[in-house]
Order: sequence, then structure tokens, then C-alpha cells
Amino acid sequence: MIKFLFRISVFLIIIILLLIAYLSSYGLKTNKFNELIKTQIVKQDDRLSVNLNDVFIKFNIKERSFSLNSKNIDFIILNESQKIANVDILISLSSLIKRENKLKRIIINSKKNEIKDLLKFIRVYKINIPILYLEKSITKGDIVYDIIVDFSNKKFNQVKISGKLINIGINILGKENLENINFDFEYINQELEIRDLELDYKKIKFESEKIIAKLDDNLINIGGVFKNDLNLNLLSNIIDPNIKNFIDEQILLPTKSIFNITFDKKLKIRDYNLQSELILENLNINLSNINLKNYIANYENKILLNNGKLILNINKNKKLEIKINSKFAFNENQTPKNISLDYNFLEKFESYKFNIDLSENNVLINEIDFNKKKGEKFELNFTASKKENFFKLNNLNLFNNKNNFIIKNLILEKNLKIYDFDLIEANYYNKTGFLN
Repeated sequence: MIKFLFRISVFLIIIILLLIAYLSSYGLKTNKFNELIKTQIVKQDDRLSVNLNDVFIKFNIKERSFSLNSKNIDFIILNESQKIANVDILISLSSLIKRENKLKRIIINSKKNEIKDLLKFIRVYKINIPILYLEKSITKGDIVYDIIVDFSNKKFNQVKISGKLINIGINILGKENLENINFDFEYINQELEIRDLELDYKKIKFESEKIIAKLDDNLINIGGVFKNDLNLNLLSNIIDPNIKNFIDEQILLPTKSIFNITFDKKLKIRDYNLQSELILENLNINLSNINLKNYIANYENKILLNNGKLILNINKNKKLEIKINSKFAFNENQTPKNISLDYNFLEKFESYKFNIDLSENNVLINEIDFNKKKGEKFELNFTASKKENFFKLNNLNLFNNKNNFIIKNLILEKNLKIYDFDLIEANYYNKTGFLN
């Protein structure tokens, strides 16, 4: 008798486990909940209709709930539609037993849709100015997304949207094109997180592990980090178009950029800040328009930068900051020495701070019979500023342990004529060893 009861118990347990496994995997087909699914999906807007196929009731072990499941659905509003791969409506076991049919969660998994079709669908559902501008700006691409509406919080229904954008093209204000945009995203509580972003701009590939966008009714704030190789064309757009005269167009500078941009609801830039760090390695700068051959022996109309960095800061107030710290040489046979530059520009006012170690160079100033030989320590430091038509050399020191040249507050007009100065002083040994 005991063996019989044991066998029956084992048999019943197996049957229950098989039933649970079947309900979890395949479910039971039913039309009892079709209207419930339609009602929950379209209750936000009576213009919305749903092409609903077969509905299955499944058991979700992880959620301890029953799931009303349907596949291959079309959401339609007016003439716009979205293709949906799967819809799950979760109802807790206790709610089902009590016949309350209170929803626990709605899960919507889309098929691949064209991004422009989704934007049209959203715009028709609810007129939205940013969506309208995006629709006009985006030229191509697809999207796959998941929507989860959580009813477990008694205070509010939480909506989470995640997915992937694929090969998006964007035209910015009819001028610039961003191509091959791909990234994963997650949106919850007015915050959008973008992960593993890749895009092409002017044939340059940009990458970012994470970007955060915070949204409110009036402003969109976006911040993150980009990594890319910066070429001459893009660099000239940021700093100065004339830079093309100094650097080879084929040069690519590895770059890491921290940025923050604020848009208004019409996607017009309200504020921005960009900080970029460029790696200077084997960078050959053409200086043919700067004649130094009469002052520096073996000068070859160029400067070579290695093992250096360029820090660039720019913001909406048109403030530009450039900092360079690097090793340099005027030709390949020299031992690299230190060079640094701090440059600031704001409202037509420019300031400079420059330092260079000339120990590896034979420095000649024939006008005053001066010659500094290669290997002797020699440094040039100066600070300067420029405003409108005047250039001011605030302070210049060219020195070593036995020679010293000083200039203070030298003001030059636009034609480089001396307008004023406070001090010009020289204490040095000439070529014959005489102290001047």
C-alpha cells in the first residue's frame, strides 16, 4: 500500500512538473483574455488599434505569475504602425485566484522597425516638437526596442524602454551628416543611457562606452566621453582653418573627449563644453612660413613633436583654451627637449604662455654678435597677449647661467612697429667671450 501511494505521489509530481514545464514553454491557447490585452494596450488612446493573433496563457516561474502572451502583433494609429514580435501581460497568481485580474507588468518586444516609422508613430500619437525635429533630421536607420510597464509600484507606473539603434543617418541643420550610428540604449525616469556608441563623422569613426542624457520638459542635457582619431579637417574646424598650412592632411591624432551639451526642445544648442586630449606622437609641423634659419643652426622649416599631449577646451561662450606639453626637435638627429604652450582666446582677446628648451640647438643672433653652442643649457620663456591691432610681449626671458635677455611690456602695432616698451635688457658674452 505504501509503495502504491509512493508511486502515485511520484507520478503526480512528474505530471505537475511536466504541466508546469509545458505551461512555461508553450502555454495554453485561449481567447478569454483577448479583450483584456487589447483594453490594456489601447486604453491610453482610443485611436489605437491592435491586430491581435492567438493568445496563450503561460506560467512564469521567475515572476511567480501567469503570462498572457501573443506574438506577431501590429500596433496601428491612423495610418502609422509598429511591428511587435511579442507581448506579455503578467498577472500575479494571487490576483488570478481572486479573479481581480490586476496587472503586474506589461512587456512589449518589437521587431526591427525603421526609425522614421517609429518617429511618425510617436508624433501621430502625441505631437512632440523634439520628435518632429528628429523626424526631419534622421535620414535612415532601424530600431529594435523593448518596453516594460511596471504596475508593482503603488505610487506610479514605471516605464522602462531599452533597445538598439542600427545604422542611423542624421543630417544636422542641413549642413553636417552623421553616418553609421549604432548603439544600445535604456530609458527610465527621464534619463537615457547610451552604451557602445559608434558613428562616422567626416570619415572619422567616433566611439563611446557610455553617454547619459537627462530630459525634462524644456531642456535635454547630454554628457559623456568620446574616443576617436582626429584628422586635420576636423581639427581646423575647431581651432583655426589656417592650421591646414602647418600639418599634413593624412595625420590622425588619437583623441579622448569629454563633452556636455544642452539642447532646448527644438534641438537648438543652448550650451556646450568640450575638453579633448590629443596624443602628439611623430607629429611633423610645417614651419616654412617662419624664418628661423638666421637664428637656429640646422633649422629645416619644421618641428617634430613626440611623447606629448594637446589639451583643448572650448565652450558656448566662444572661449578657447589650448595647452601643449611635449618633447620636440627641429630635426631627426637632435635629442628631444621640452616645449609647452598655453593659449587662451575670449572675446577677441588672446593670451600666450610659451616655454622651450633650446639646449640642443646652436642659437645665433648676428645683430649683437651672440652665439650659443649646442649642448649649453638655454631656455626661452615668454608671456604675451593680443587685442585688436596690438600685440603685447608682457615678459620675455632668454637665458642660461651666463647669458640673460629680458624684455618687458613691449607693445607692437599691427605692422610690427614698436609702439611702446618698459624694458629691453641684455647681459651676455659675445663670440669673442666679451661680456656685454
